[in-house]
Amino acid sequence: MAHDGRCRFPVIPVRRHNGFHCPPPTEDTYMTVSELAEIVGLAPYTVYEMVKRGDAPRVRRFGRAIRFARTDVDAWLDAA
Repeated sequence: MAHDGRCRFPVIPVRRHNGFHCPPPTEDTYMTVSELAEIVGLAPYTVYEMVKRGDAPRVRRFGRAIRFARTDVDAWLDAA
């Protein structure tokens, strides 16, 4: 597998508009809105609202899916 510098993951050649596809994030690197909500003791809806306001850790989007890097969440929790 080659890496073309456009994403942090190894790329897999497939027929796409740019010729490459980044594989989905691994479970140990990113967490979902529900996982973050469980950690901070809030409802997932509240986490979505925090994302809209800019009060949540940095958001990574994979298609329509919202994910948070565990390192960003740890830094966000330490700062709180």
